[in-house]
Parts: sequence; C-alpha cells; structure tokens
Amino acid sequence: MNTRHLPITAVVLALAGCAAPGPVAMGSGGSQTDTCTGTCDVTVAVKWNPDTSCSITSPLPTDKLFVGRANQPTLIKWTISGDNAFKFGQPGIAFDKSSGKPPSQVMAQNGTGVGRVVTLTDNSKDDTTKGSWAYSIYVTDGRVTCQVDPFVVNE
Repeated sequence: MNTRHLPITAVVLALAGCAAPGPVAMGSGGSQTDTCTGTCDVTVAVKWNPDTSCSITSPLPTDKLFVGRANQPTLIKWTISGDNAFKFGQPGIAFDKSSGKPPSQVMAQNGTGVGRVVTLTDNSKDDTTKGSWAYSIYVTDGRVTCQVDPFVVNE
C-alpha cells in the first residue's frame, strides 16, 4: 500500500467536512434550501426608499437560516451589500424577540457589530442545541435605522 498520499488525503477529507455551500440563498420569501456548516455567509441587502427611509430586502422576515449539526462550531457571517453608508447598528444581530433567545452555550456573539460585517458562533451539534429562534438585524447610516426579523434554525 502506498502511504505517501495518506496525509494529503486526510487533509482533503478534513477540509471537505467543514466546507460550506457558499453564500446562503435567502430573500425569496421562503427558507434557504441548503443547510450550512463551517461558515454560513448571509448577505444583508439594504436599499434607500423614496421617502428617505431604508429597507432590508434580504433576508426577508419569513426566511430561515438552517444550520446543520457539526463537530466544530459554525460561523454565521452577515455582510451588508448596497450603499456604503449603511453599517450594522447596535447590537447588529440580536435575539431580542418575545419567542426567546437561544441558550448562551448554543449562540455566541463575536463582537458588537457596528461595521459592515457581523459574526456569530453557532454550536449546533446534537439534540441539546436544536431549536428555532427569531432574531433581529439592525442596520443604520447614523440617521435612519432599518430592521428585519428572520429566523435561525438549528437542525
């Protein structure tokens, strides 16, 4: 047996196990179709309205981000697209709905937001971390604030 290629094979298999499906397909008025692990990239599309207010057009309030079970935590990364004036407000991403927030050992905020990228660590690993939680995305240009309230679902 040729063992010269075993270390390379092990690395390839390890990386394949944590690969994400790429940007999460949200904003169609329904749920994302892929379950992500490794890194979940969520694009937050912001636009100006004619009345000088703003709207988040993706993800939509009915959208669900499905996070699969994994041995390693999943990094959820929200990135603002659109006008450069917009940044995440305080707190950026918040589990502040009356439906409750996930236990702290399940979701951990990485920083406070206030930029164009916000990340969160999701420790979806088994039935003890399973659940569905509404959350809020807060975006501002310093004068106007807009918000949308989609869901994250740990399978």
